[in-house]
Amino acid sequence: MHDRIRQATRAAHERVDAAYAGFDLATRPGYVDFLQAHRKALWRLEPSWRPVDRAEFEGLAASLDADLEELSAGTVRPTAVACLDGLAVAYVTRGSRLGATILRRRIGRGLPGRYMHHPLTLTWSEFTRQLDQVPLDDAVIADARAAFAAFLPTDHR
Repeated sequence: MHDRIRQATRAAHERVDAAYAGFDLATRPGYVDFLQAHRKALWRLEPSWRPVDRAEFEGLAASLDADLEELSAGTVRPTAVACLDGLAVAYVTRGSRLGATILRRRIGRGLPGRYMHHPLTLTWSEFTRQLDQVPLDDAVIADARAAFAAFLPTDHR
C-alpha cells in the first residue's frame, strides 16, 4: 500500500518540493519563511492527527515554535483544513522528516535547527510497515493529496 500512496501522490509531492526549492535556507529571511510555512501546515493538519501521532507531532511543532521564537518570528495561525484521514496526514507529516534530512544541510550558520533535526520515535520504515497493513482507498489517497497541499506556502496555493 505504501507504493500505491506514493505513486498516487507523486504530483502533489513534487509540487510541494518545487514550492520549497526557492527558499534560501542559508539566509534568515528565507529560513524564517520556510519555518513559518511549515508551522502553518502543522496547524492546518493538527485536527487530523491520529492519537498515536499526537505526542510526536506536538514535539515537532514545539521544536518549530522554539526556532521561530529564537528568530523573533511569529506566525499567524491559519484556518485548519477539513478533517482528513489521520493515516494520510501521518504519511505526509512523517515523510516530511525525510526531506528535512536533506534540507537541513542548507541551513545557514548560526540559525536554529531544532525543527529540522527533530527526530520522530517511529521510524519511516516502521511507519510504512504499518501503512502496508491497512487497505488504502481513494479517500485516503485524496486526503494525502490534501495534506500535501496544506504544506504549500500561501503564495503557491
